[in-house]
Amino acid sequence: MPATPTIIGALLGLGTQMYSNALRKLPYMRHPWEHVLGMGLGVVFVNQLVKFDEKSLLSY
Repeated sequence: MPATPTIIGALLGLGTQMYSNALRKLPYMRHPWEHVLGMGLGVVFVNQLVKFDEKSLLSY
């Protein structure tokens, strides 16, 4: 698993959760487990996106 997509996905998940809390005027780290879950989902999403992109490039 490449490091760059993993880091980008983790930052995407963390940023999304912190932005969601900021919009609702809640403390940024209100429920830390939600941040961990968001980071995990972000990692999975970006890594799957990279796999899909590589697969679609090979088909051409």
